[in-house]
Amino acid sequence: MLGSFAVYHRERHVPDADELRLIDIAVYLARVAIERQRTRDALLMSEERFAKAFKANPQPMSITTLDEGRYVDVNESFLAMSGYSLDEVINRTALELNIWETPTDRANWLAILKEQGSVRNRETKFRKKDGSFRVLLSSAELLDLSGERFILIASSDITERKQAEQSLTDLTRRLLSSQDEERRRIARELHDATAQQIGVMLLHLARIEKLSVELGASGRSLIAESINLGEQALKDIRTLSYVLHPPLLDQAGLATALRWYVKGFSKRSGIKVEFTANRINGNRLPQDVEYSLYRVAQECLTNIRRHANCETASMSLTRTPNAVVMKVRDSGDSQKLSKIKDLESGESVGVGISGMSQRLIQLGGTLRVESGSSGTTVTATVPIKDQVTDDTHSISR
Repeated sequence: MLGSFAVYHRERHVPDADELRLIDIAVYLARVAIERQRTRDALLMSEERFAKAFKANPQPMSITTLDEGRYVDVNESFLAMSGYSLDEVINRTALELNIWETPTDRANWLAILKEQGSVRNRETKFRKKDGSFRVLLSSAELLDLSGERFILIASSDITERKQAEQSLTDLTRRLLSSQDEERRRIARELHDATAQQIGVMLLHLARIEKLSVELGASGRSLIAESINLGEQALKDIRTLSYVLHPPLLDQAGLATALRWYVKGFSKRSGIKVEFTANRINGNRLPQDVEYSLYRVAQECLTNIRRHANCETASMSLTRTPNAVVMKVRDSGDSQKLSKIKDLESGESVGVGISGMSQRLIQLGGTLRVESGSSGTTVTATVPIKDQVTDDTHSISR
C-alpha cells in the first residue's frame, strides 16, 4: 500500500510558478470580460431608458450635430409642436428647415453653447412648418458619441405665457395712459374752473370788506377769516393742479419742470433737495419719457418725505448718448434689504412703487433701488435716441 501511494504521489502534477501566473492572468481576464459585459449591459439599459424618456417627454426635444445642426432624432412632442413629420426632419439642418428666425440667431446661440458647454433657459423663436412662430424656453447640452459631438435640446413652449404677459403689458400701458389723461383733465378743471371761481369769490369778499363798516367787529372778522380761507384754498388747488399735471412739463420740458417741482417740494416738506441737470442742453426728450420720469421723481420724493426721516436729498438728471438717467438719493435711515428687493420686484408694495416700475418697463427702461448705511438711491434709466432741437420743435434722429 505504501508503494502505491508513493507511485501516486510521484505521478501527481504540481503546477510551478509560471503556470500559477498564467492561471491568475486567465482569471483576471475572465473577470475583465465579465465586467465589460456588465458595463455593456448597463450602458444598453441606460440607453434604452434614455430613449424611452426622450421619446415620451412632453417637452419638445431634439438631437442635432454640433456644427451643421443636422437633426439626428426628435421626439413626438417636437413633431407635434413643429408641424413636421419625422421623415421631413431627420438628416436635415435647422437652417434648411428655416426654423430659426434669422441665421444670426443660431450663430449667437451656438457661440454661447461652445463657450459654456451648455445653455440654460434661453428664450428663442421657433418657426413652424406653416410659417408661424412659437416662443420656446430652451436648454441644451453637448454630447460626445463615438467621437462626434451632438447637441441635446429640451424646450418648453411659452408662447401662451408670453402672449398673456404682452396682454398684461398692453393693459397696464392703457391704464397708465388713462390715468395720465385723467390727471390732465382734473388739473385743467381745477386751474381753469375751480381756481377762477374761488378767485372771483375772493374779489367779492374783498369788496364786501370795504363796505363792512356797519357790520361791526365780529362781521369784519368773519369776512377777513373767509378771505384767508379762500386764499389758502386757492393756493392748495393751484398746488394740487400743478402736482397732477404741471404746465411747465408741456411747455418747457422735464428739467425745468423738475427744478420747479423740487423747489416747491422743499418748501412744503422742509427737506432740502438739490437738483442738477447734466448734458440736457435744452433738448427736449420724447413726451412719454418726460412724463414717466416726472412721475417717478414725484413718487421718489413722496417716499422720502414719508419714510426716509432725513433733512437732505438730491436729484440728478443726466443725458447720455443712448439713455437718460435720473438718480434720487436720500440721506435718511436705510430700509432693510428685503424691503428694497420687494420694491424692485413689485411685491408687497403699493400702487405707486409698482406703477413707477411699470412706467419704465413700458419704455424699455429699468428701475434700480440700492440701500446702504448712508441712505437709499433710486436709479431710473430709459433708453432714448438722439434728438435735435430747432427753433420750433425737437426732431428724433
